[in-house]
Amino acid sequence: MARITKVLQADIVIVGAGGAGLMAASSALESGAKNIIVLEKAAAAGGNTNMSAGMFAVNSPAQKRKGIDVSVDEAFNEKMDAGNWRIDPDLTRACILKSGEMIEWFENRGMKFENIIEFVREGDGPKVFHSFSMGPEGFIGKKIADTLAREAREKGVRIMCGTAARKLLTDENGRIAGVIAESGEDVIRIETPAVILAAGGFGGNRELMDRYFPGNADTFTKGVSEVTGDALVMAADLNAVIDDNMAILFTGPHHYPESHILSMLVHRPDVLMVNRNGERYSKESVFLDYHTEAGNILDRQPGHICYVLLDDRIKEDMIRKKEIISGFEREAGGTGAWLHELDQELERCAAAGTVFKADSVEELAELIEIPADVLKRTVERYNTLCDAGCDEDYFKEKKFLLPIRRVPFYAVLGKQGFDCTVGGIKVNHRMEVINRQDYPIRGLYAVGDCASGWEYRNYNLKHPGSAMTFAFVSGFFAGQNAAAYVAGKE
Repeated sequence: MARITKVLQADIVIVGAGGAGLMAASSALESGAKNIIVLEKAAAAGGNTNMSAGMFAVNSPAQKRKGIDVSVDEAFNEKMDAGNWRIDPDLTRACILKSGEMIEWFENRGMKFENIIEFVREGDGPKVFHSFSMGPEGFIGKKIADTLAREAREKGVRIMCGTAARKLLTDENGRIAGVIAESGEDVIRIETPAVILAAGGFGGNRELMDRYFPGNADTFTKGVSEVTGDALVMAADLNAVIDDNMAILFTGPHHYPESHILSMLVHRPDVLMVNRNGERYSKESVFLDYHTEAGNILDRQPGHICYVLLDDRIKEDMIRKKEIISGFEREAGGTGAWLHELDQELERCAAAGTVFKADSVEELAELIEIPADVLKRTVERYNTLCDAGCDEDYFKEKKFLLPIRRVPFYAVLGKQGFDCTVGGIKVNHRMEVINRQDYPIRGLYAVGDCASGWEYRNYNLKHPGSAMTFAFVSGFFAGQNAAAYVAGKE
């Protein structure tokens, strides 16, 4: 490590200025902490929260206004069952109980969550996803992060952007004593008794992706490039437990970042989906139950890609009916506005070479570099199933079985993708980091995507928005508990 050029003091240092870190700062302020420094490696605050679309919550004011009743015990049991009871029950219960209060906390700051939906098949899941109108892509996270950052600065929190935490310091008793950080040419030692790790997951770190999610190091991520597992690495250096309670939020197939409209299209159940070999590999309506499951299926396909096929009749049928089918569409406002632009977008992308258009299956196969005999056989088999009104291969619902016959034909590339990784650093329900002797590391907390205990393996789409909720709730708990620790109240 280079020579120290600056020395600072703080009551609490927070590593990461995304939603979890900014909420930790707000909570610590509310709990009486004064001198708070937030370190952010990127040039601006917000992190992956800037691209978050909504929050999971139970017993929120918004649900109560709309007469939506989702019980805490129902949500708790569903969450635990989905995690095979490998997640932390105390942490899970605390987060679910707090989730509705988080919505109220934001509504008190002028954000009204009037869009409440389920993400699975309409009518089959709890209405727990909370958002508000923020344009066609529905990313509410930036408004929330901007609000949190502004309030924190106004109340004296020092947010140091372009500053990366590199090492945690401890005293002779193993308690947190400081942080080493780098900002340009400066190497900064910040002396502090408490650190909250809120630096996110490790989606931008090929080595860690290979280690924990083999085969996905090159998978497209929507997350910001600065999220490289810094918190996990620093915690591990202090003998913290890095456990296997991790999840990757698969969102494939997607067409990120080329077209929001095509991202909607590749989630429709009334199309035909084939892998790179030209073979059908799943029922296309899997998105109506868990679109994470569709990502899991795609993860097992060659090259982690697929092609979504449709013909002119299917396209016109979508546009004419303007039917909102999936939670993915309801998330984006539920108006079906994207369907008004579908025809124009397909033609634009076809001209640009990102959508493939042909007047025969053989020509389409050549364009997407799939053996023509295989693709023709797949389409013929699918059409036979559609004509019979019974999907004997994957049991897709009859109403979504539409044959592919009327030219032109279209093929849209669907890529495996993920929004973030969740988990890694073992914590207790107070968000204290646990060491390998199963004791808390005094003064050290981890929150948001870098903390374990909330998700296991799969992101549960019956509780959509739960990563964002965990960021805020865990940040709130950590800020509160760190402030009490610094004040000597525990």
